[in-house]
Amino acid sequence: MSDIAVDRSYYSPLADSIAAWQRDYTSGPLTEDEFHQFFEDGFVLKHDLIKRDQLASVISSIEGLVDELAQNLYRADKIQDLHENDDFYKRLTAIEAQFPGACVLLHKNGVLPAAIASLWSNETLISIAQQLLGRDIAGHPVWNLRTKVPNQEQATVPWHQDTACNISYFILHLLSTSLYLDLDKECWNILQV
Repeated sequence: MSDIAVDRSYYSPLADSIAAWQRDYTSGPLTEDEFHQFFEDGFVLKHDLIKRDQLASVISSIEGLVDELAQNLYRADKIQDLHENDDFYKRLTAIEAQFPGACVLLHKNGVLPAAIASLWSNETLISIAQQLLGRDIAGHPVWNLRTKVPNQEQATVPWHQDTACNISYFILHLLSTSLYLDLDKECWNILQV
């Protein structure tokens, strides 16, 4: 089981539904312990699941989206510095400092780069979904790049249920979140809440 403590007391009424969704273990990318952890804890941390070159491709595509946004804002005289020498982890924050709301524009862009589509259809991720859900799976058609920069409340999205997912009371949904930053244990505990 996970070494991260999980407080289940706040969702105890859901425990029976979650237990009903559990299927028999079948071999795949998740070990039997990881499989059972998912149904007990509601999550599994699986390290080095995706090849670094695929993640590098995704990061490069996001850099392209950020560059396009910077160029558009620069041409519109909304920013004075493109921050082309800032790295992946700092550039959008620097652009946001010049033009508050830039990260929201990036989120609303609605462009799904090919590298992210490729990640979404990664065979290992699909195999895990099939291990947990069975062979009959489908991906939700909504995709968002949720950028997070300091002091930008508009980009903070509280828990919500998209209207397209109202059937969630009847079926198990998997949420895959890809983080492109290294997180220490303290940050993970914040995300877990």
